[in-house]
Amino acid sequence: MLEFREFKILDSGSNLITPIKFSFTDNELKEESLECMYEKLNEYEMYLEYDCKGEFNIENKKEIIIEMIITFPSRKVPEDKKELEEFINRHIMDFSEYYYKINKLENLINDNLIAPT
Repeated sequence: MLEFREFKILDSGSNLITPIKFSFTDNELKEESLECMYEKLNEYEMYLEYDCKGEFNIENKKEIIIEMIITFPSRKVPEDKKELEEFINRHIMDFSEYYYKINKLENLINDNLIAPT
């Protein structure tokens, strides 16, 4: 199950772009699935707005940590605290929905590949 941990606005050294790192964990993701999941996560970039860029990292330490870094044009990142919170929550929900769909699809594929004996 995907769980949101935290977000952090990163310093880009430029006033034109604002990278934001979102951290998630998934205690149900198996080590054998990491490579396949990484490929599917990278496809999420096509769901982002045309002027945004997405990067993903998956770390397998005590728990599996999924980091998503989206680089937005700075003009799109709200400065007001409440608006920023809504902006962050929208992106967390969008990614969570995508993650759920690809995870469900992966489970269906695995279930259909294993024939009953």
